[in-house]
Amino acid sequence: MSNEKFLLLRTLNGERAERPPVWFMRQAGRSLPEYRALRERHSMLNLIRTPELAAEVTLQPIERFGFDAAIIFADILNPLMGMGMDLDFHDGKGPIFSNPIRTEADIHQLIVSDPEETVGYTMAALKIVREALDKRGISLIGFCGAPFSLAAYMVEGASTRDGLRVKHLMIDNPEAWGVLQKKLVTYSAQYLAAQVKAGAQCLQIFDSSVGLVTPHQYRTHILPWVKELIGLVRERTDVPVIYFPFNGDGLLADVTTLESTGVSIDWRISLHDASSILNRHRSVPFVLQGNLDPALLCCELRALEEGVAMLLQESAALSVPHIVNLGHGVTPQSSIENIGRAVEMVKAFRYS
Repeated sequence: MSNEKFLLLRTLNGERAERPPVWFMRQAGRSLPEYRALRERHSMLNLIRTPELAAEVTLQPIERFGFDAAIIFADILNPLMGMGMDLDFHDGKGPIFSNPIRTEADIHQLIVSDPEETVGYTMAALKIVREALDKRGISLIGFCGAPFSLAAYMVEGASTRDGLRVKHLMIDNPEAWGVLQKKLVTYSAQYLAAQVKAGAQCLQIFDSSVGLVTPHQYRTHILPWVKELIGLVRERTDVPVIYFPFNGDGLLADVTTLESTGVSIDWRISLHDASSILNRHRSVPFVLQGNLDPALLCCELRALEEGVAMLLQESAALSVPHIVNLGHGVTPQSSIENIGRAVEMVKAFRYS
């Protein structure tokens, strides 16, 4: 008889079950009509900072689609308010900091506060969700932004296509860059450990902006801080950690030196090729996650089904455990029918 309880956790622990687990980045919110109904009455920050509402949004995709895991509803940036950053979300423009980092003095003024106090609302939401999910055998994911990706927002003030300001700081002022990264690593490690204490059973680190840099820049200015963050998390918790270097297929040779449990892959490289790079010299291989193109959720159902079928074939051919996910996040334009069909296909699939 099939046992699919806590399938994500079992897969991250190296088990190859009857099928891969499935969850989607940004599955909570954006495309869901029930989420949009809440957004008509509440701001983004109000949803995040109200534990009952954040828990409700987290559980919405579980109720509708039956994913194998829930990821707590929050943003990689809202914890930075606890460091002194002034954040707001603007419809059509996304998150914006009104006090971006512009000087070394701005960096030195950042506070490394206690996340259990400054982001206590997320811990409260995690406790609510964990209680609801335990009864159903569904895993709960906590997360944070990677140090470089957080710094990119803090220095640029908003989303950026070229990262000129943050790269200028990183390359031309390595001493100030080190101070900023050290503060972000310290704070993020405490934040992730607090999430585990509150009920998160695994963690994901989102390096959403790392595609802006060269391999040399990544190796020199970014990778050491990711290593330090993962090392601190491993010292303080015993849960699996997934690292997601978005648009980072050219960085995978360096990612292989990390001690995360898994690596999430976008659609720019095949799972086979990613595994060949990442696991060639590792005694304990990475679990792979990804890498369905999110655009397929907006296409005709036939195209979506072909894409999912191809991904499942790749999953079956891997020699390492695999988690089905998107290569990035669910878009607001995604078809509810397509999301449901994708999950249905994965849950019906069986390794031969």
